[in-house]
Amino acid sequence: MQDSRKKIVFHEVIDEAKEVNLRSICRILWRNEGYKGFYSGIKFDMARILISNAILYLVYEGVKYEILEGWLSSNFED
Repeated sequence: MQDSRKKIVFHEVIDEAKEVNLRSICRILWRNEGYKGFYSGIKFDMARILISNAILYLVYEGVKYEILEGWLSSNFED
């Protein structure tokens, strides 16, 4: 959530509810933004996850290639 939106939601929760818990936050989020409020920011999270997994996969494939290439070349040099 953006900082300004966080402040608004949490300010309403504190004013409305006696205690701040997940249920009260979800109720206010549903009332103010509907179901889209629960998925805000998912595009950026998916992009972050996609990039990090792509980097990990490239490193994995590079290490695997180097290990197999070294093992194969050492077995057939005799």
